[in-house]
Amino acid sequence: MLVLGAFCGFRESKIKRLDWQDIDLRRGFVQVQAAKSETAKRRIVRIQPNLAQCLAPYSALNGAVVPVNARKKLDRVRKASRLLRWSKNGLHHSFASYRLAAANDAATVAAELGHSTSQMLYSTYREVVLPEEAER
Repeated sequence: MLVLGAFCGFRESKIKRLDWQDIDLRRGFVQVQAAKSETAKRRIVRIQPNLAQCLAPYSALNGAVVPVNARKKLDRVRKASRLLRWSKNGLHHSFASYRLAAANDAATVAAELGHSTSQMLYSTYREVVLPEEAER
């Protein structure tokens, strides 16, 4: 759940609608079916190498991506990380900033995020993260 937010930019609500069958590690993409999308449009998101590595141990799973008692599990992660608060969709926003810095292509990143144009993405996330930070 966390790596899909961090490395695909999915919002929590979208992750909750995903099944493991939507994740195709062999072909390297996550499919957001129209019925599971806020915009009612199908979208394909390319799996970056770091995400593929994180998801590999789970490739044989079936059913919902979000585990039972997800909120309790996330609370344990938050406490173990010593985070005082957990920003709603913070991973989505971080992905947008870091991916834009790494790709240097607002149109591609906007498409990955499911935005209809790159205008908002470019004006909100441009130059928030330096390219060398994104690479790291």
